Amino acid sequence: MSEINAQLELKAQVTETFDEDEMPGAVDSAVTYSDFGWKDRLNADSTPTAEMVHVVEGTGNASLDLTALARAFGGTLDATDKKLRMILCNNLSTTTDLTIADGGANPYSINGTNDKVVKPGARYMEFFDDALADVSGTAKAIDITAGVAEDWELMMIFGETPP
Repeated sequence: MSEINAQLELKAQVTETFDEDEMPGAVDSAVTYSDFGWKDRLNADSTPTAEMVHVVEGTGNASLDLTALARAFGGTLDATDKKLRMILCNNLSTTTDLTIADGGANPYSINGTNDKVVKPGARYMEFFDDALADVSGTAKAIDITAGVAEDWELMMIFGETPP
């Protein structure tokens, strides 16, 4: 099996420069906001673990079976008995929402019964830690709904439940 080393980061750094009118006595004084964010590294030895990654570029609607994810270079990935740890979605459309939902007869629930809507041009990333169910025969389907010719990218990281 391949080895996964994932560095996850959610970060924003903003510098705000004030003029004399906004901050009397301080000429062109700058404040940098950089303490907001989160960073973690996941691999087979971390808690939680990261043992599988699936990346897909799609167009239009798709139903993903987490027990049989087609790989771009051939073969399939089976995430049975693993938990979804992280999902990252880029909606490449400029006009159409993309929806991530529990799928079909054997839904894998990411957001409870609430669909996740990713606006045109937006990105969505969520780190689930150990909060989601194991992928199984009865919890395995995620649906992506996008416009007919709208492009998107999706990355998912899976890991085992710690003992």
